[in-house]
Amino acid sequence: MKLTDVSLEKVVKETEDIFGRIAEHYPELLRTLESGIKTAESLIQNLSIIQISGGNSEFEKSKTLLSYIEEQKSSSRNYLLELDENKKKDKDITDRLTSSIQEYADSQIYIDEIREISESLQIVSLNALINAVRAGKGGEGFSVITDNLKKVTGDTINNTDLLELKGKEVKRHLDEFLLIDKALNEDRKVLLDTVERQIMANLDTFQNESEIISTLLLQLRRESDDVRADILRIMQELQQQDIIRQTIDQILLSIKELPDFDPVLNSAQPLSDEQMDRVMFGLRLIDLAVSMVEEVTERLNATISVFIENFNNASNKLESIQTDKSRAVSSFEQKVSTIGLAKDIFLKLQNNINSLSEKRREHLKIITEILSHVRSISDDIVNFEKISDWLQNVTVLSRIELTKSRMLSEMVGSVDDMTELVTRIQEQIKDGQRFTGKFIGTTGEIYSEYNEYLKVEKQFLGLFTKDVEVHSANFHEINVNFSSTLNKLNFFTQEFRDLFSLSVQEMEDLKVLAKDMGDVITQLSKLKQTVEPVYLNNLKSRGLSEWRIENDSLNTVINKFTIYTHKKTAGDISGFEVEESALEAGEITLF
Repeated sequence: MKLTDVSLEKVVKETEDIFGRIAEHYPELLRTLESGIKTAESLIQNLSIIQISGGNSEFEKSKTLLSYIEEQKSSSRNYLLELDENKKKDKDITDRLTSSIQEYADSQIYIDEIREISESLQIVSLNALINAVRAGKGGEGFSVITDNLKKVTGDTINNTDLLELKGKEVKRHLDEFLLIDKALNEDRKVLLDTVERQIMANLDTFQNESEIISTLLLQLRRESDDVRADILRIMQELQQQDIIRQTIDQILLSIKELPDFDPVLNSAQPLSDEQMDRVMFGLRLIDLAVSMVEEVTERLNATISVFIENFNNASNKLESIQTDKSRAVSSFEQKVSTIGLAKDIFLKLQNNINSLSEKRREHLKIITEILSHVRSISDDIVNFEKISDWLQNVTVLSRIELTKSRMLSEMVGSVDDMTELVTRIQEQIKDGQRFTGKFIGTTGEIYSEYNEYLKVEKQFLGLFTKDVEVHSANFHEINVNFSSTLNKLNFFTQEFRDLFSLSVQEMEDLKVLAKDMGDVITQLSKLKQTVEPVYLNNLKSRGLSEWRIENDSLNTVINKFTIYTHKKTAGDISGFEVEESALEAGEITLF
């Protein structure tokens, strides 16, 4: 008996201790959970707000990440449009300049014409010289004229060779110009690609990934409420401790009323009526005590079941939330880390723009050299014009000489040929002057337009580079802050986890108590099995089927515990809680 009493008192003490600790831990557990959730909410909200350091006036007021990204996408689209417009302007200028140079290069046929005519004129002058020598003294003046004509045409042929070399130099510069223009187109393509594929795509990636993770975090935030709900259900279950304690108190009281069975068990004589009353009284109390212990065990197991179910739910959700959060953060960092929104893009743009500017300078240099060569050609053509004027004078002097000597009359045909050839040279020279003048005028205009375009482009690229530099730095900071916030974000603090672990251990302690209650039932059942045969034998010897207790005080005790048990059952069936005072007063009934 004493052992059963000690076991029950242990259950009472330890249940009160365990439930007391749970009652103490759970408000703190709930507080740390709600604090963690609140902090997480604040961090999630901060993810959508950006604040750039450094006192940038653009960020005097906080902006949402979405609005800032949209601003940058809009800015990038505008840059793309302007870059595309610049590309069209540049192509138009380059096409006109290329066309002008090509047209001029194609016009160089007049140089060949002058050479061929000069060669013909040289032959004519040589024939005329031979005839003049044959004419003797009368042809001396004509021979001097034709000899000079031969020399001048030789010089003209040599000059055409120089012009041809200069023309080839112009063509070489044109090829070089086109080669650089091709490289310029590649640089422009890289520049457009950097803006369109990298900057725009990276902005889209960052926006999509940040929206995905923000949506997930909000979902996890809602799921953390489920953890809170599980913990609240555990807290609600704590009220069972009062009912368990009250029932155990009644069990203890009933056990204290149990009679000492040793005299009965050790007696060799039939039991007296008084002994029969006490035996029957003891058996009734054992049944009532077992009933109440079973009830306590059932309640304790039910409570443990509720605790464990909600603990498991909370634990699984907790781990699931943390796993999802960690996976999302890892995915975000992995994808965003490959974007290169900061230094890499800026350096690439800077190098690309520097390359573009360098090629622009080469273009201008080539155009300048082309113009210089063509102006030199123009000067040579002016010299050709002087020669053609001299040649014109030669033909006039030749005709005068023909009139002085009859011996030169047969030279009329040669002089006519000379006159015709000189006229043709003059025509080619005029063509050369026209082509060259047109080229110099057209190319000069295009050069001026090109030069002005480059100034505008340089200013635009400077602003563009500066803007990319600033916003690349801003995005680098945004990315660092975003990642830092994600890594700091934790729905469940270490304090909460520690308290949660303590609570899990307390569930294990409750399981041990439930086992102890089972041991109490075992002890009471063994006691009954020991006493009941003695009672039944005495009842049989008396020829009775049952025994009625006549002792009023014993009946009063029995009735008290019977009423408690019945009223408790009634309260359970009716679904409302029953206070011990109400049970003792008999205030609860279903009838």
